[in-house]
Amino acid sequence: MKADMSLKTVLRPLNMFADVLHIAGKMFLVSVSEPLKITLQSRIESENRMALRKALQGQLEVLRSRGFMPETVYMDPHSMFRSITPDFHQHRWCDKKLR
Repeated sequence: MKADMSLKTVLRPLNMFADVLHIAGKMFLVSVSEPLKITLQSRIESENRMALRKALQGQLEVLRSRGFMPETVYMDPHSMFRSITPDFHQHRWCDKKLR
């Protein structure tokens, strides 16, 4: 995947919206980053703290490896999402329900 490097100069904050998606008995952490309109997905075996933390960290690393720095991550206020919030203290977190 090639990144459009001209978007890195945009002064708008990079926001990430994430939630767990259930399809045919499988679970995925799916995120969309704005304004890039990049959708990332990570297969997870369960909705426990470690699985969600690992999946979100991986998605953040994909963005960082291409020079993008998410400023805010919006997630469902599910208790497992809340439990990983301290692990990512360098980001602002908003616990608003995704609609």
